Amino acid sequence: MMQPKRVKYRKPHRTRYEGHAKGHQQVWFGEWGLMALHGKNKPDYKGNWISDHQIEAARIVLAKAADKTKCGQIWTNIFPHLSRTKKPLEVRMGSGKGAPEIWCAVVKPGTVMFEIAGVPEADAKLALKRAGDKLNVKTKIVARDPSLPPVVLKERKKKIMDEIAEEQAELAAAASAGQQPAEQAATPAEGATPAAGAPAAEPAKEEKKEAK
Repeated sequence: MMQPKRVKYRKPHRTRYEGHAKGHQQVWFGEWGLMALHGKNKPDYKGNWISDHQIEAARIVLAKAADKTKCGQIWTNIFPHLSRTKKPLEVRMGSGKGAPEIWCAVVKPGTVMFEIAGVPEADAKLALKRAGDKLNVKTKIVARDPSLPPVVLKERKKKIMDEIAEEQAELAAAASAGQQPAEQAATPAEGATPAAGAPAAEPAKEEKKEAK
């Protein structure tokens, strides 16, 4: 389960989910997203605390859909960074705050909690619907804004980088082959017979050493 490695305060006192979300209000990374519903004067459209178990259950549903295709990818925009406390049963009031029981994420209306890409539209919508059933907030499926640049998945990005590396290796090999001097390319190898009709090579002139 997801939980923070270290927190400043073990027992937070402010974990409100009233109001509207200030960030993650649209699909930024994937092609389809799951948003917590929001609306004016609608009591059903409100945020909630989503526990680490619920987040993991929804993530597993989306991961199974993404694994069906080799290029599927998911994003989780919420994290259970706050602890919920609870006092034991049959304990009188007072004597301090209860012990931390679960880790939860504060989700306000309008938050895009999960995103998915690289999956057919029908499969993506079905997976997001099933993931929304695992959460305790009303959700809806939203699409990516067409004005945003297209999504580049990890597999596609890796393939592009591999193609670029191959092209650079081929250019380097061609450049190294072209840098050989022309005299070495024209000189025949030792022991090789000259081609028919080719003029015989002139013997090297020995330099006379001057007598001292």
